[in-house]
Amino acid sequence: MNRTIPFHFVDVFAVEPLTGNSLAVVDGGDELALELMQNIAREFNQSETTFVLPATRADADWKLRSFTPKGVEVFGAGGHNTLGAWWWLAAAGRLELGDGPTWFHQQIGDLVHSLAIWQSQGKLEKVVMQQEAPVAGGQISNPGALATALGLNIEEITDVVPCQVVSTGAAHLLVPIRDRQAVDRISPDAKQ
Repeated sequence: MNRTIPFHFVDVFAVEPLTGNSLAVVDGGDELALELMQNIAREFNQSETTFVLPATRADADWKLRSFTPKGVEVFGAGGHNTLGAWWWLAAAGRLELGDGPTWFHQQIGDLVHSLAIWQSQGKLEKVVMQQEAPVAGGQISNPGALATALGLNIEEITDVVPCQVVSTGAAHLLVPIRDRQAVDRISPDAKQ
């Protein structure tokens, strides 16, 4: 038996359509097998696909499961997947909101994270999530090679802070770039 599960594309970090970070939000699917969720994420081919599910913990309002196109499940407080899914929940009328911030709790994996949704005079304004404490990881020992891999000159990477992996739930390499023009010229070469 075939079952239809609604999905939506949300343009996160955008004021105008088609200018943000696209996210696929699947409304439901808690009975889907892990492999099918991964296949759906692969088919959508977005940076992440988020399934909005009923919470399985009493201290959470909703449960989110997010996957990359390669089928990797994303844990931690999240980022654009969390913001986009909660924006969609609010815009779809699935949440009771008052003026000002309304706090919610999302289940991701076995953990529960807090977030707030702001509304003013019935208009949705923003979603803000509480991040985990930052954890510093390894530093790049050869910024020259990193500059080459980014298509930049070494002088365009500053030494104000180290090039370093930092995580608040999802690890990212932070690279201090001299100015906006250099950022706009970045052309990554993964083979470097």
